[in-house]
Amino acid sequence: MTKIVALSAPFPGVCRVLEEASKLGLLELVKLDSDRVKIPPADVYILGAWHPTYTQIVKVLEGSRVGVLWTSSVGETQFEPIEQDYLAAIITNPAIEFVWFGDESLGEVWEKGFYAPYPMKLPEECIKREKQDIVTLFCPATAKKNILNQLIAVALLQRKHGSLVLHTNVPVDPAFAQSIKLKYVQHGWLQEQEYRELIASSKLNFAVSWAETLNYQSAEAALLGTVSITSATIPWFSPWYELDVPPNSSIDIASLADEMLERREWWGEKAFKSAVDYFENSNRLLEQALSRLTS
Repeated sequence: MTKIVALSAPFPGVCRVLEEASKLGLLELVKLDSDRVKIPPADVYILGAWHPTYTQIVKVLEGSRVGVLWTSSVGETQFEPIEQDYLAAIITNPAIEFVWFGDESLGEVWEKGFYAPYPMKLPEECIKREKQDIVTLFCPATAKKNILNQLIAVALLQRKHGSLVLHTNVPVDPAFAQSIKLKYVQHGWLQEQEYRELIASSKLNFAVSWAETLNYQSAEAALLGTVSITSATIPWFSPWYELDVPPNSSIDIASLADEMLERREWWGEKAFKSAVDYFENSNRLLEQALSRLTS
């Protein structure tokens, strides 16, 4: 019998955590993306975040140990009032025995909660590509991602590095882009290999968000040989003093990006090592945390 089964609605960020845990053999993931889903027997069930349909699933799982993976940080939860309502309901629901938080503060504040870092199956080696005159910004178009500050920072950076072009999946208003003289290429959904090639050929990736519990995208970039300019909220690459950039200052973001471009190979190697070290440790800590659920 599978010890732990995760059941999740198709929330991309939540599913990514559970997919990586599944790749490492720590649990089995079942995505609830159709009307009829077979739920395997297990000792422990973990629900990915919260969805109204989970109310019925919890009833079906009555008698089993049931918990929730909550991937939003304190800051992210504040950005989304509906998440505050869901979290309050989870904490008071007697059928939910535990909550796995990706935010250490949330894991400490509630008795039924615990903190465990997110996993990632690491590649064998860093596959490098020749760098092009591009920088990248790939993220959901949500308020927590601090998109406007970063678009303006890129426009300022391009005034010194005129050949740089931004590649992004974030919807950019053409009139706004023209007003700040932003040179960019708009992308829709990309195939995985196309996305990886683009990120690997980028000179610098942008991930200066307001609130995170990990940010897999910047970690992916590091493992593809591309360093990201990040905010201190991203734990896997927690900035040394050199990277402590104010997320609400486009000028400071652009200035640090300029400095990082000058030493991008050095920063790329440092980011790659940081990602490997972080996830080797995180994978071990998560394995220990999940084993306690079944002991």
